[in-house]
Order: sequence, then structure tokens, then C-alpha cells
Amino acid sequence: MQLVYCRNTADYVRCAGAIGRFLVRHGKPVVILDANGPVPGLTGIYTEKRGRKYFKGRTPPSLIDLTETELVLYGS
Repeated sequence: MQLVYCRNTADYVRCAGAIGRFLVRHGKPVVILDANGPVPGLTGIYTEKRGRKYFKGRTPPSLIDLTETELVLYGS
């Protein structure tokens, strides 16, 4: 699963346990999110192996706001 939008990283960190348990019960044990480094409060692996992010518009999207990026517009 890919987290496409969240107002604030802290909001996701606060709810990550409940979201993770729900997703595991439905066969989706991993959530990928946009970050510049390891996220404090989350267990997981940080990697830069994913490619560049392309977006539509003049200003780059904030972290965890991928609503106007190629990932959402074209799929991956």
C-alpha cells in the first residue's frame, strides 16, 4: 500500500499501529510513504532506491502529499 496524502507525518505516526493491524488482516503488510529519511516513531526500512518524483505544477508537493504526482496520475 502507498500512502498518497496525509496532512502531517505526525498524524500518520499516531495512527500507524491501527492502520497497520487493519491492513495485515487484509493481506497488505507493508505501507510505503514519502520521506526524506527514517521517520521517528515508525518501524521500517528507509531506502532511496525508488526513482525520482515528478509532479504537476510550479511548486513541489510537501512530504506525504503525492496527489498531483505521476504515481497517482499514471499509476506505478
